[in-house]
Amino acid sequence: MEKVSKKRGKIITDREELLVCQQYKDGWTLRKIATYANISQTTVMAILRRREIPLRNGKQITEEQEKQVIDLYLSGGKIKEIMSKTGVKSEQTIYRIINNAGIDKRR
Repeated sequence: MEKVSKKRGKIITDREELLVCQQYKDGWTLRKIATYANISQTTVMAILRRREIPLRNGKQITEEQEKQVIDLYLSGGKIKEIMSKTGVKSEQTIYRIINNAGIDKRR
């Protein structure tokens, strides 16, 4: 009988976990794997950690993009506008950049 992992939500078989690991090793992004497997990116990360797969350097935002995010935010730009102008695809990433720069979030 195949081993099955389940904490919440979807049941993931041993075979599915191995496929996730292979896709990651083949260069697929976390987002692409999650979409293909119909699971969250968090679940993909958990599988990779559990299977002791070393994670690639996830930083795909350039220093120039970070500077542009900070400048646009400080000049009053809205998050969606900043995402559009900088090519940063995640609100969470925008907020992380702002937070790491020591800038207080606007309300």
